[in-house]
Amino acid sequence: LGPDDGGIVPGCLRASKEHALSHELLDRASVSSRFPQFQLEDGYVGFYESAAGILLVEPAMVAHTELVRCHGGRINGDETVLDWHASGDSVSVRTTKSEYSAARLVIAGGAWSGDLLKGLGVNLRVTRQTMFWLSPNEMESFEPERLPAWFVETRDGRGIYGFPRLPGHVGVKVAEHFPGLEVTPETMDRECQEADWAE
Repeated sequence: LGPDDGGIVPGCLRASKEHALSHELLDRASVSSRFPQFQLEDGYVGFYESAAGILLVEPAMVAHTELVRCHGGRINGDETVLDWHASGDSVSVRTTKSEYSAARLVIAGGAWSGDLLKGLGVNLRVTRQTMFWLSPNEMESFEPERLPAWFVETRDGRGIYGFPRLPGHVGVKVAEHFPGLEVTPETMDRECQEADWAE
């Protein structure tokens, strides 16, 4: 959802045409009729892609872990990566517990990736992102059958996104998609502040 002259909806339209993705462009009235959870202001439109979905991160990580083990791999948890280096046709990773070598390396360090990627000239900024799990009064309107995953582009270029109520969750996720305060994983304030609600 967003301004008809914004970045998100026109960008989604270009991408869907380029990749031949089935989609619908909904005017303001159609959005409100089909998804009454949203009451859009003038100049806003909706882009709907029925094949879009949500990746449930925790089950996906469990599945990847099981696949690694099924193919002879080993998961080493509870150890911090200190550094890595490439030499010839191998890569070495040094952790707080050991040193490992392999032919290839995939860096998926999340918020810690900034330090791990500096040697490649990648300047990754990690910012504080606040998310909320809310319990609407009419929860049945926020079930996956009645509400898709959504993203709203604001007029100032920020984004707010959310999910319907997912299995195992008591509420709906709502979060801002915009660079927040630059932080490190070790020093980030993980408590919800009054200013988080105000935004």
